[in-house]
Amino acid sequence: MSRPPQLDPAHLEGDRKRVYEEIAAHHRGTLPGPWPIMVRIPEAAELYHGLYRRLCVKPRIGTRLFELMVLLVARHWEAEFQWVIHERRSLESGLSREIIDAIRERRVPLFALDDERLVYELIEELNQTRTLSAAAYERAIVAFGEDDFTELILGAGTYTALAMVINVFGVPAPA
Repeated sequence: MSRPPQLDPAHLEGDRKRVYEEIAAHHRGTLPGPWPIMVRIPEAAELYHGLYRRLCVKPRIGTRLFELMVLLVARHWEAEFQWVIHERRSLESGLSREIIDAIRERRVPLFALDDERLVYELIEELNQTRTLSAAAYERAIVAFGEDDFTELILGAGTYTALAMVINVFGVPAPA
């Protein structure tokens, strides 16, 4: 299957150029990962990037739990670009190397913190069954509240969509 060639920023016009430049401004002047693909549909790229920035920069549940969710989605979808980027962010956010390695190796991590164990169980159940049992849902609501839990699931859906773009269009992992 052929993959689309990279867009040449020098030849972009209109909304594609504007959105390319806006997204690149948030990524040190370049367009990494799925964004060069998504900018082909500028309106969607702009909206997705806004959601990505909101969720990734200021997650209500905190970056440690948010990055744990992203790693679980990345491993489930085998989205290597996503894994490489978020492995580093996970370490920076306070997730232990042992947990990250276990997820990479598809082993159940040994959790010292209940909130990490719960995020792991919720996202793994969602990845495997495409829904949550009533018991899992209730545990999530009690632990995180409706708003934070909603954001966790919205984040999982957003990162699932990004993983799909990464995989379908063959986005290579950074060195």
